[in-house]
Amino acid sequence: MTLGELLGALLGWLGDFIQWLFNWVPRYMIVQSNERGVHYFMGREPVEWEPGVHWYVLNLSDVVKHHVNRMVLYIEPLALEDAEGSACEVGMVVTYHITDVLTFEVANFDADESMHEVAQGALQDLVTSTPWAKLRGKTEEGSRLGKTLVAKMGATLARFGVEVESARPTHQVRLLAANHMFGVELRQG
Repeated sequence: MTLGELLGALLGWLGDFIQWLFNWVPRYMIVQSNERGVHYFMGREPVEWEPGVHWYVLNLSDVVKHHVNRMVLYIEPLALEDAEGSACEVGMVVTYHITDVLTFEVANFDADESMHEVAQGALQDLVTSTPWAKLRGKTEEGSRLGKTLVAKMGATLARFGVEVESARPTHQVRLLAANHMFGVELRQG
């Protein structure tokens, strides 16, 4: 080891030590009105931080902030078969907001990705158990699928600590009709 390497290693260690010392100095975090924080302190139960100024020591704590206002979850169109075996493609957009930040943060490893997977599964369950005519039906309030999606997504995503405001289909095509429309024959086999 040369003298330069030795000095570099010594200064690196000294810098890490000084950083560790400064991490004992109390710090503050501002949680805005559209956010909530989750404070983890020395392995104890996490605590929700409401909007305001909060103090913590970096060496003893970990803090995560989440926006709790309206957010959008986009589900890409899925190629499925309805209850009658007709090929179709359905996608949707879910609008939600976080109501319980502790459940959202603590009870889920990656809440955003998990919500996407669960919503996709719920959409698949709904489409595969419903005939196409009922999926495409209209009521005075809008499409039957939209109304059903709100109820289904609300019940499915509630365990993530969120409340679903709206869910609407963005893409709803019967594939056999689309294939004939573009002159492509669909092989049944």
